[in-house]
Amino acid sequence: MDAFTWFCIYFWFLFFIIFGPMVFFICIHLPEVSVQYIKKLRF
Repeated sequence: MDAFTWFCIYFWFLFFIIFGPMVFFICIHLPEVSVQYIKKLRF
């Protein structure tokens, strides 16, 4: 593999390390926040 391929692999690796936990955090906490917000609107 050439240097460009290694660069792409390295870039995606860093991308997933940085944004993976962020996306996971959003997917876990966003439904809870929206549910609390809807409950506040209801009452």
